[in-house]
Amino acid sequence: MGVTIHYSGRFNPTASLSEMIEEVEDIAKMQGWEYHVFEREFPDSIGGATLSRTPNRINKKEKLYGIMLSPPHCDPVQLTFLSNGRMCSPASLQCFGDSTDEAEQMFLYMLFTKTQFAGTEAHKLIVGLLRYLSNKYLLDFVVNDEGEYWETGDDALLKQNFGKVGTYIDVTQNMFDGFPIREGESLEQYVERLIGYIMKK
Repeated sequence: MGVTIHYSGRFNPTASLSEMIEEVEDIAKMQGWEYHVFEREFPDSIGGATLSRTPNRINKKEKLYGIMLSPPHCDPVQLTFLSNGRMCSPASLQCFGDSTDEAEQMFLYMLFTKTQFAGTEAHKLIVGLLRYLSNKYLLDFVVNDEGEYWETGDDALLKQNFGKVGTYIDVTQNMFDGFPIREGESLEQYVERLIGYIMKK
């Protein structure tokens, strides 16, 4: 639970991956963010104008290309791609890389960054970075920003959304704090008792 930026897209075959990585590295250094670089260039046989809109057959051993940022108190910002040019996170590759299920394969290309605990300023910075990179390096880039800042650029609305979700988190935490697990109670029994309590309310 928490305000999250969901995004997907693919690398623009006319752009330079290594140039994008260098720009993002510079931004990470200026912000004091940790980062990890994967492969800096797409394979010659796949790269350039032949980057595909459709997936190759993917498996967990596939290499990732690009860079991943780690702002403080925030999920990683994953600017990482498969050899077919589509955005994919390391976790998604591990979870769904070998899947033959069509629905699960779609999760392979869905990325997200939770910013709730990093705050609104970090959220705005990440949205600004994604907007800049999408204009210069990405195609078919789609964002669903739970803070609604991507869509509106409205500071007040962003703060309101952060505050609303923060309240939900606090209420949930207080509920669990005030409804402790009993000695000898299994997790399943606890959840059943909690659900029964909530239903009565």
